[in-house]
Amino acid sequence: MAHRIRLVSQLFADGRPDAALATAEEFVMEAPDDPLGYFLLADCHARLGSGRVAVELIRQARALGGSVPDGLSDAFLQTCAVTPFDFDYSEILCRPSPWLGHWSAGREPSPLHDRLIKATLDLHRQAWEAGEIAAPMRADAYGPAGEAEPSLPRLTVLVAMLERVGLDPAFIESDVRPNFVGSARGVGLDAHAFSTDTMTYETNLVGLDDTEIKRARDELEATIARLRPALVVTDGNYIPTGRGMGVEDWNALKARFGFRMAVVIPDCYDIPERNDDKLAYWSGCADVLSVFHPYSRAVTAFPDPARLLVCPSFPFDETRFAVEGVAKSRELFFVGTVSRQRQALVNAAGAAGMSGWCQLHNRKRDQAPSYEEYIQGLLSSRLSLNNGRVAPNSYIVTGRTAESMLAGSLLLEDVGSPLDEYYVPWVHYVPFSSLHELIVLLRFFQSHEEERARIAEAARAQWRRHYSNRRHWAALLRKAGLG
Repeated sequence: MAHRIRLVSQLFADGRPDAALATAEEFVMEAPDDPLGYFLLADCHARLGSGRVAVELIRQARALGGSVPDGLSDAFLQTCAVTPFDFDYSEILCRPSPWLGHWSAGREPSPLHDRLIKATLDLHRQAWEAGEIAAPMRADAYGPAGEAEPSLPRLTVLVAMLERVGLDPAFIESDVRPNFVGSARGVGLDAHAFSTDTMTYETNLVGLDDTEIKRARDELEATIARLRPALVVTDGNYIPTGRGMGVEDWNALKARFGFRMAVVIPDCYDIPERNDDKLAYWSGCADVLSVFHPYSRAVTAFPDPARLLVCPSFPFDETRFAVEGVAKSRELFFVGTVSRQRQALVNAAGAAGMSGWCQLHNRKRDQAPSYEEYIQGLLSSRLSLNNGRVAPNSYIVTGRTAESMLAGSLLLEDVGSPLDEYYVPWVHYVPFSSLHELIVLLRFFQSHEEERARIAEAARAQWRRHYSNRRHWAALLRKAGLG
């Protein structure tokens, strides 16, 4: 798909829109059940100013279960931002809240709303402190929280992952690899980074000759020979279909150098274009597999659950999230990709009169902030928004939840994800189930700093007590047979 996107972009750049349109139409005719072709054709119509046609094509792609691929034009992304993901979700978001009572856009929330929200927060906090609310069901994901912070052996770890979201330097840096490396160093492991951009994802290898790919593989082997890591952590968010590094390649390196292997699969959840069972594939070489969604079909059906580590998030480099001395100068932070009906949340924040940093982007460096800028934005914001919906009836816990908590920014989270299996709603974060609720809650926290700060601090404490980097790495090493 990536090479088709690049071809269409080049044809437009060359002043050949008819050829670009014909290329996209040919893709749709060749694979009428592939949503990516409809997205590409929608991109062409958006570039040509046919917004209505583009909207219908986007709806067709989404009806087939597709998610927006990287590399499409700004015209497409602007059209996509105002296209409902699906009518069911739009209807849910637009429902009035029964527990908040009558309310309409433009009307200030009443004193009754303030009392209702404050009473809800106080009752949950008091019940939690009194032990009347049970601990979240996955609070012991990394082991019993009552135990002291585990000690770790002094081991060498190699984190072999992508440097960028795509091989194209126009895209932003991946946040996964630096956080794995930084968190490992922070708990005393001898951690090193290796870029796999030119040897893994098939879309990254388009345009590279075999010599370049072999050079990258030789460099990996030389790095392993030099470092002799006890553990290699790599990315399994793909299945190689041609020249990408696969199970047989990793098994050959394991046999030669004797390291253990952890494979991290961030997108192991149920949407049609990702039902390729990466978990089953990478189990052929991994000693432990890290996943972040406990209810996907692949996870629930996996025959060897002892090798699975189901995580609330990947580990984060805490040195980047130092909250001391950082003023909360912004009201709201919501920066992310153009997807998941996020434009509706941005619009709701505007309706609530919120100021801050709300920016939706396409992962390109000229549109998106750097990861360091992203973190600083969170650190300086009182509130942050998130939603985890990736498809009908499929919600996930995203990395933004832990990032917000580490940054001391109160998280407002769309209901539906398993976040409440790790944190307590109204105690560690604030849930909302409609735009109506979101607007009223945002306005409440504009004038209730004490409540906001208390929840944000409780969330940060919950992360440190249950899901700290030391606990994460101890569990990972234990599962890999190194603990």
